[in-house]
Amino acid sequence: MKIRKVLEGHIVVYSSVSPDGRYYAYPDWDKGGNLAVRNFATGKSPILTEDKGGFAFDARWSLDGKNLVYAWMNWSNINRTEIRIAGLDGSGSRIIFKRGEPPCVPYSYFNVVTGSVFDALRA
Repeated sequence: MKIRKVLEGHIVVYSSVSPDGRYYAYPDWDKGGNLAVRNFATGKSPILTEDKGGFAFDARWSLDGKNLVYAWMNWSNINRTEIRIAGLDGSGSRIIFKRGEPPCVPYSYFNVVTGSVFDALRA
């Protein structure tokens, strides 16, 4: 097994690696906490969200690695957390759930049988 450094200086607690290991989703704090996806092959990290009102956290991948579900914490009301979904290229971005207290996070909605939040949302 060969180990190599692919990132430095990122907070890994709010991030996740794609199922195929090619991408890394994380809140880019230099861009206001917007959701970014690092392509390990190219080293590029495009921003998927352009929202100045909060920050993304706890991103989780669909099983095919084409979509991300993530929580969005609003700065104006920290008890108003949203669950959002977006394609790997930022397409199809939408809010799928809003909730007040307590804050909700994507892994709360995982289907315990399949391990897929996307299966749980279709149910």
